[in-house]
Amino acid sequence: MLTAILSVILKILKFVLDIVVKIVARILRITGLHVPLLYGIYILVLYAIYGFDLSAPSVETTLFYIGLATSFVCCAVIFAKNISKPFAFLSRKTVKVHYENDNRNERRNIPKRQIYHERAVEKPDIYWSRLYPDILVHEYHDRFKLYKRINGEMRLVKIEYKDDI
Repeated sequence: MLTAILSVILKILKFVLDIVVKIVARILRITGLHVPLLYGIYILVLYAIYGFDLSAPSVETTLFYIGLATSFVCCAVIFAKNISKPFAFLSRKTVKVHYENDNRNERRNIPKRQIYHERAVEKPDIYWSRLYPDILVHEYHDRFKLYKRINGEMRLVKIEYKDDI
C-alpha cells in the first residue's frame, strides 16, 4: 500500500516537474536567455578549471565582460525576433506576376505564398540536356530550371525564363 502511494506521488511529481521544465525551456528560448545561461555555465567551468579572479582587473576580466555583454546583445536580438513573429502578417510582401492570358502590360499583386503554392502544384517535364549531357532540365510552363551534379548532389545552376529565350 505504501509503495503504491509513493509511486503515485512520484508520478505526480514527475508530471509537475516535466511541465515546469517545458515552461522554463520555452521562456528561455523565446526570451533568448539561454545564451547568457550557457555563457555563465562556460565561465563556471573555466573558473573551476583555472580559478581566475573576476574582481581583479586583467585581460581575462575584460574578456569576460565583453563576452557577457555580447551574450546579452544576442539575447535582445533573439527576443526581438521572437516577439516580431506574431506580427509578420502585417508586413506581407507582394510581388508582380505576369500571366500569359492577360494583357502583356498588366500586372497583378499577389502574395508570395500563393505564387509558391501555384508553382508547387505544377509538375515539370524532367529530362537530360542533349547539348550538355551533365545538365538535368526541369521544364515548367514559364521557365527552365537547370541542375548539375556537384559532389554527388544535384544542384540548381541556373533558372532561364521562356520570355528571355
